Amino acid sequence: MFLSRIKDLVVSALIAGTIMESIANKTHNSRKKAIRKENASFYRSLTVGTMDACYWDHKKTTVKLIDKRIKHNSWGVDFLALAFESKNSSIFNSEGMVFYTLSKWYGDIPKSTSMLTLLLCTLCPAFIWLFLKEKSGSNRKSDSHKGPHVAHEKNTCMYLVYCIFLGLYAHFMLIVLTFEFKWNWEVPLLVWILAFFVEEAIQIAQFNNEQKNKSRKTQRGKSSCRSFHNLKKNVRLYLQDEWNVLDICCILGFIIGYTLRWISATYDYGRLFLSINCMCFIWRFLQAFTLSKTIGPMLYMMFKMVKDLLPFLVILCVALFSYAVSAEAILYPNSVWSIDFVLHIPVTAFWLIFGQLDFLEELESMITKLCN
Repeated sequence: MFLSRIKDLVVSALIAGTIMESIANKTHNSRKKAIRKENASFYRSLTVGTMDACYWDHKKTTVKLIDKRIKHNSWGVDFLALAFESKNSSIFNSEGMVFYTLSKWYGDIPKSTSMLTLLLCTLCPAFIWLFLKEKSGSNRKSDSHKGPHVAHEKNTCMYLVYCIFLGLYAHFMLIVLTFEFKWNWEVPLLVWILAFFVEEAIQIAQFNNEQKNKSRKTQRGKSSCRSFHNLKKNVRLYLQDEWNVLDICCILGFIIGYTLRWISATYDYGRLFLSINCMCFIWRFLQAFTLSKTIGPMLYMMFKMVKDLLPFLVILCVALFSYAVSAEAILYPNSVWSIDFVLHIPVTAFWLIFGQLDFLEELESMITKLCN
């Protein structure tokens, strides 16, 4: 009855499968849970079967069907977003969805186009009119550079340019950095950092524009005080991406380090900030490997491992601090308080983890003096 009254079979079956899956996860009775899991699989199979049947009947119709059902459906939900949220991997493995992904990946560019042609058109869009051929029946040649495949090539070129920036930054830190301003090296570096800042601001503005477009459709005539609330929401969405957080840390770290560099009393601290900041910018290059089939999953596992390691590090820090204070109180009673003394306490205990037992000679000499 649920499916017979709905026209959008693909979306309706996916929603029904998602509902049954959530109900099954909250069911404690094993028999009922198995039945509901089976029903959820049945509804998902209707989605996959419909797309595959459409694919075998007419491939181009599959693209139009999925495009139409992504956002414009009777439920008012995003079909692909719902598929991602409910983790329906079988949907993305279906032949119809694979064909849809490939068609969107290449856009209006023929698959026979060589990689060199794509790189030339990416570096200079004017070459699109010379090298790229139109697909049969397609008159959208000017939109060829907007496809995801071309966007991927643009990102590749951007990472190559980013390597030049890293080389400039490394040369600045290793050779150029002094108390004097050297405009031929520092001006390009400052312009690059400003470009990074503008790029991050544009990303937040794009989130804001998308939210405004949604609010215009749903709530017209509302007060403008919601714009500030939407901005805060978009900033939170922006910071959900770990790479964006690293971008902000890199930009702020450079500003702090470059400012401290011009003060004679804090020049060394400025060099320290800029050195750590250079290291963060190099880490930022790891995003280029996230799309790799081999390195991408390894990076994901490393990030997950670091999150799982944090509770252990908290326990280690507590144990390390307790041992450091106790050992320092036993070996060096009545010490004079100072910043160096406070920083020295955890350092000695930390190196003990790696087998640095230099204090044993001092301890033996103290015992020998007491025995004599």
